[in-house]
Amino acid sequence: MNNTAEIKIKNKKNAELFIDSYKKDNIVLLVWADWCYYSKVYNPAWNEFKKNMSKSKDIKIFEIKDNYKKKLNDNPVFSKVFENMQGYPTTFVINKKGKIDIVSGNNIGSLNKAVKKLK
Repeated sequence: MNNTAEIKIKNKKNAELFIDSYKKDNIVLLVWADWCYYSKVYNPAWNEFKKNMSKSKDIKIFEIKDNYKKKLNDNPVFSKVFENMQGYPTTFVINKKGKIDIVSGNNIGSLNKAVKKLK
């Protein structure tokens, strides 16, 4: 993932965010589905993680809902991110150099462990 300039997503207020604006940051990206049982089970851990990371200056948190993911599959950068995704929810950690890792384990411990590797 060398060119993050092409990546754009919308925030909850429907404003476009270009991840290029965050290329000096580490990114944690959750892809989830509201119909998915496992996404619902993961939600409390994810919300706790977001709360804990809310004051972090170099880690940015993004979420992509499944219907928006389908629209992003045509983007060559996002298709690279999604190619190893096997189901919902999937959390990706993208470091400042663009290296993509998938967080194994859908719990707060796994998220914290993945973020520690970024520091």
